[in-house]
Amino acid sequence: MYAGLSIGRVVAASASDGKQQWEFPPETDKNITGIYSAPVQAQGVVYVGGSDKNVYALNADTGNKKWEFTTNGAVPGSALVVNGTVYIGSSDGRLYALDAANGQKKWEFQANDSVWGTPVLSDGTLFVTSLDHKLYAISEKDGSKIWEFQTGGALPGSPVLGKSLYIGSLDGSIYAVDPKTGTLQWSFKADDWVWSGPLVTADALYFGSFDRKLYALDPSTGTKLSSFATDGAFLADGRITSSPVMAAGLIVFGTDGGKIYAVDPTGKLAPGWPFEAGGPVTAGITSADPVIYASENSNHRLLAIDARTHEQNWELAVKK
Repeated sequence: MYAGLSIGRVVAASASDGKQQWEFPPETDKNITGIYSAPVQAQGVVYVGGSDKNVYALNADTGNKKWEFTTNGAVPGSALVVNGTVYIGSSDGRLYALDAANGQKKWEFQANDSVWGTPVLSDGTLFVTSLDHKLYAISEKDGSKIWEFQTGGALPGSPVLGKSLYIGSLDGSIYAVDPKTGTLQWSFKADDWVWSGPLVTADALYFGSFDRKLYALDPSTGTKLSSFATDGAFLADGRITSSPVMAAGLIVFGTDGGKIYAVDPTGKLAPGWPFEAGGPVTAGITSADPVIYASENSNHRLLAIDARTHEQNWELAVKK
């Protein structure tokens, strides 16, 4: 498994026992002050962006650099890699399409503010969010704009495609948008920022907010599911900044209060949970069902936890 850490490291570790296999950048070259998203592996190459404005392509087995591409701003989001192209946003307000083999730019799309989220691709259309409050639909072929949708706040997270296109906003709302036309289908207002996108299943849409609540909505209508927790929301100990994931039939999410929660589809806390991580869990959790992988910020540790048993399989501490 591959992880990015806020101290500016990419590490490769064995998923079975957590043994570190390589680290980037090496000890002799540590100019990256932060990596804030999950590296993406495709066909033996790991793609990741850094605070130093660069996009890196690394050999998945060794961590050796294959190429780098320099943008004009920090690159805090994950890449989408498909059809030989790397799509990745930058704080310079652009979404870049790069040749996955050599890092050469194919095209760029200019928004009006930073692009932090990971784009989504469907039927030749890319959907991308920006801090300029807008969701864009653009052509996969050349980056030309098809439509845009205006919200009331910045969109730092990634869109999620299900029955609709779902996005969270710092205006405290989550929106469902028609992916073909860009028209609003419904919106739901939380009590604070919605930083990231939701987890969408066949029957429910789950998302977290800075108001410390995990919400469950009907994905077709945006109404709260009264069968979930207390009036459709589960109250946690801290702000929820990343998208929940599903593991062992449970909805799993972390908080900046240092805990990882697992609740069942009725909003009931699973036996043995929450898990005390020892520091804020603000980055995205990865699910390799039934195991989840999380990073905690204070001690720069990677954690592997079995969602069925609440037991920690291993941890890996990375030196600053």
